[in-house]
Amino acid sequence: MPPPQIPLVSTSPPGIPDAGVPPQRRLVHWRRRIIGGLFCLVVLIGWLNGIPASLFKLQAQRQLQRGLPYQAQPWLMWAKRLNGTDAELEFLIARTCRIQGDMNSTRSHLERAWKLGYPVAKLEREQTLAQAQSGQMQAAEPALSALLVDPRGDVTDICEAFVTGYIRTYRLPQAERLLGVWLADLPRQPRALILRAKMQMERFNWKPAEQDLRTVLVVVPEHAEAANLLAEVLLKQKQPGAGLQVLPVAVKNPRTRLTAQLHEVECYRIQAQEQSARRLLQSILRENPDCIQAHLDLGSLESDAGAFELAVRELERARELAPNFPDVRYALAVALRGSGRDTEAKEHFDFVTKARQAVAEAMNLRVKVEQKPTDAELRCRIGTTLLDYGQTERGLVWLQGALDVNPSLVAAHERLAQYYESRANQSDELAKLAIEHRKLASTSGR
Repeated sequence: MPPPQIPLVSTSPPGIPDAGVPPQRRLVHWRRRIIGGLFCLVVLIGWLNGIPASLFKLQAQRQLQRGLPYQAQPWLMWAKRLNGTDAELEFLIARTCRIQGDMNSTRSHLERAWKLGYPVAKLEREQTLAQAQSGQMQAAEPALSALLVDPRGDVTDICEAFVTGYIRTYRLPQAERLLGVWLADLPRQPRALILRAKMQMERFNWKPAEQDLRTVLVVVPEHAEAANLLAEVLLKQKQPGAGLQVLPVAVKNPRTRLTAQLHEVECYRIQAQEQSARRLLQSILRENPDCIQAHLDLGSLESDAGAFELAVRELERARELAPNFPDVRYALAVALRGSGRDTEAKEHFDFVTKARQAVAEAMNLRVKVEQKPTDAELRCRIGTTLLDYGQTERGLVWLQGALDVNPSLVAAHERLAQYYESRANQSDELAKLAIEHRKLASTSGR
């Protein structure tokens, strides 16, 4: 049978270059094209595993320098998708987790970086920074001088970790000295300015804090934490209009959205815009039904409007969520008294009086801590009081500071065990902490 005739007129779609070409030449063309395509694919795979991953890491490092660790995280995750066996990438993820305060993830990523062959000396330095940031100053502080003499490009990370640790352990003079050195070299470093602003806020120095936070927003306009803190500072100075101007940056960010919305509520209330405040609170509670502050604010609004029964309902829910929070108990007492339930109200008023006296005494003890920084029992007393009366985060920091000074202090382990046991059903990590502190409380007392 003769071979089929190849038509002289092409039947291929327009634009295909080999239409009408003899079969032998077409076969050569296709072979060249396949080989070229395979070469391009190999180059593309190499490019995807190399250049973009490096670019993503550089972008993550840039976000860290700008004081935006949560914005760095997505870049690192993209890099990890492209190259999951990059030791340097694991190290950068560990550093980002440390800056965010997630020490468990920090530990796991440092271990993975070690298994992938990352230099041990760098891993040890990062481990020291993690110890400092978490307040384990006895372990970390001896290395500080050497780290500052040879920072290896990590000045910001070193200073931030140690300043944070000094603040956590209420060693404020050391924190201020190191902050001064840091800001002398990098006067517009966002991470340094945020820390100094927080220290100023602790001392009720609103104007200096405002100045630092405004500088951060000039350098990094999208810095949500700075915007949120600035709104808080402006509210303390009774400037709700100015607060509302800066809050949109914080409301856009998922991590600061809730707190920023609560600041908006406070702005509306100062401006006597009760309906705007009420609508926003109702919206917040639809998204966050267990938000203590939203229940408290809504209950207080209803109480101010004379709707005492509605107020009691909201405030009872807040009390269920935070039974020892003095502000909740006080607002509930006011609402109960307004609804004619004076006996119940008195119980809550008495609790508030006792709580406020105890917290005031604990805060006064901070002066003694500056004078006796190695007094673990003093730190434990402050932490226990704060934890007992609703100031959870501060209480935990003070108790951990006591254990940094004296790792065998039974009272601190006992109180932390009680706290974590009451929340053990919320997560495996809290359950592990409960077991760990209960074990340490029993063994340290022997």
